[in-house]
Amino acid sequence: MKLFISIFSNKIKSIDYKSILIFNFLFCSLLYIFFKFDFYNNLFANDFYNRYQPNGLDIVNHLWNFEISKIKYFDYFFVTNLLTGLFLKLSPNILIFSIISNFFNLFVLFLSFYFFLKNLSIVDKNLVTFVFICFFAIYIGNWVWCFWKLGDIYFVFIFSLVFYFLFKGVNHCDYKYLLYAFICTLISLIVKPQGIIVLPFFVTSIFLLIFYKKNFFKILLILFLIYIIIMPLILFFLIKTNFVKFDFGGTPLIAYTARGNISSILFYKYQTFLDDFNLSKNNMSELFYYYFLIIKKIIYQITFLRETYSLKHNIFLIPYSLVIYLSLSINFDYLIKKYNIFTKLTIIVNFFSLLFFGLFIDADEPNRYQLFHLIPLYILVSISLVRFIKIIFLKKSNKTI
Repeated sequence: MKLFISIFSNKIKSIDYKSILIFNFLFCSLLYIFFKFDFYNNLFANDFYNRYQPNGLDIVNHLWNFEISKIKYFDYFFVTNLLTGLFLKLSPNILIFSIISNFFNLFVLFLSFYFFLKNLSIVDKNLVTFVFICFFAIYIGNWVWCFWKLGDIYFVFIFSLVFYFLFKGVNHCDYKYLLYAFICTLISLIVKPQGIIVLPFFVTSIFLLIFYKKNFFKILLILFLIYIIIMPLILFFLIKTNFVKFDFGGTPLIAYTARGNISSILFYKYQTFLDDFNLSKNNMSELFYYYFLIIKKIIYQITFLRETYSLKHNIFLIPYSLVIYLSLSINFDYLIKKYNIFTKLTIIVNFFSLLFFGLFIDADEPNRYQLFHLIPLYILVSISLVRFIKIIFLKKSNKTI
């Protein structure tokens, strides 16, 4: 076993990490072509029919007729609508559109991997890349979104650019890269509503990693406590003033929380809360309900398990999620010391994602809306796994890893 791992590790080291990404992109493309080709070409989400297709075609038609003033640029889905409309116009039929869209999504996903990994200065980058690809691919929920004609992979890509330029700007104190990161941050606001997360991520990262480097975790803890105390009060006030119809990217997200959504299909009703804790119905118990609901949604995000999943699915996710949290916790000090900026950027974006989805609707799948910040997390897990393998099987000292 030890000899096999040593030989395999040396073989991987002889291959450039970019070649590994290209090979796996081609491999996934071949799998798509020769494995369930018809199945993946027939995957169309409701968002495609209800939003991307009609709005995208409208944008393209307005551009074709030079009706620039009729285009709604400040739309949370503008980029996704535009790309969908362009692909539809370029395609003679829906099958060709599906094939173009699927290949483009796969390409964009692997390009995102490249920009995330490009930040790392590591001896075992090729091996980390290989482990990352394997860890990412073994869970179908990570990559199946490439085939649903959604905008999530586009958002992953634009965030990878934000992450890349922000890392470069912070690491080298180069304001040129920070400007690039800011431009990409603004673009993220018109790709998906999750772009709202990227804005505080950008600002907080600059503040904590450039201008105020001390007490990183203490500041995040304070922000979290302020959020837990203030946001349920704000939510309570908005509901009492009938502001729950607030439209956020075409979806009344606060209304979802107001009616007890943990996800779009999982509910925890106010009456259930009263019954569970033997409380009477009044303003105070309703306020406590929103505190409880937000905390419950944050915990729900942290776990990969879902009540709506099959037993087989959840059984797979138990060891999968345990590997993530155990590898990160065991090697946390090492990751902070060796890959300080990358690790802290990952912590910050995960932090704000938890807060955002804690107040608004959470994703039914833990890998669709959150995929953009799970990728750098998976990379840290891969670094930890490579380090563990070398220590256990190759008897390498910690200093050489």
